[in-house]
Amino acid sequence: MSNVFIIFAFIFGSIIGSFLNVVVYRYNTGLTLGGRSFCLYCGKELNWYEMLPIMSFFMLSGRCATCKSRLSLQYPLVELATALFFTIIYIYTKGIYIGTELLFYTLYMWFMGSLLIIIAAYDIRHKIIPDGMAYIFILASILRPIFFAGIGEGILWSILAGPALALPFAILFLLSGGRLMGFGDAKLALGMGWLLGLSQGLFALVMSFWAGGLFALILLCFKSKRFTMKSEIPFAPFLVLGTFIALIVPAEKLFSFLVIS
Repeated sequence: MSNVFIIFAFIFGSIIGSFLNVVVYRYNTGLTLGGRSFCLYCGKELNWYEMLPIMSFFMLSGRCATCKSRLSLQYPLVELATALFFTIIYIYTKGIYIGTELLFYTLYMWFMGSLLIIIAAYDIRHKIIPDGMAYIFILASILRPIFFAGIGEGILWSILAGPALALPFAILFLLSGGRLMGFGDAKLALGMGWLLGLSQGLFALVMSFWAGGLFALILLCFKSKRFTMKSEIPFAPFLVLGTFIALIVPAEKLFSFLVIS
């Protein structure tokens, strides 16, 4: 029965990921989130076999079936990322909670993960963190220390963790006039602190900066023409990656492993 739920989590996550792609492409464009999906290039409404999460992109060789325009890799990547996140969160959560607590916590984390994936994909595509999604994430993140006690350092420290993580980003934004860090990153860090607590939140920031630094190093080593030392690289995807890591990996275990190694 457990394997059935794992398969369900993956399939359900991929379906939700397909909807998240719709949000990323249509949010703040004047288009509604409802209605049939359509090709962004020729406007043709998609058939059912063109909307199968993950699979359709490869079945169609990454091109629109009608106009043959090349489709963005964002489609399968967002769907796969959401499917994997839903699956991993379920596997991790069922080892901590049982019964209704398992259900509510899993649904809550699926919702939070979906918000974070939207924010990351939107930032990659538009180089900005959408205010609406950031504020929803902030408001929803404070529910974790309130309703899921026993995780982190308790309610007081978890509430203080939000401003503690956001403050350095806000200072960088103010001192650099937005050149080094956007204010959206400070908002995201605020929610991260409330969602993760102080120790795991700091761990998430460490993972974020490590991932961002490694990504920049790879770009420099391969001398990518699209990126230079002056290129604007969205940081929200690295903050989201750090958050996902911190949700399932206790900081003390990783640091203990690094010390022993």
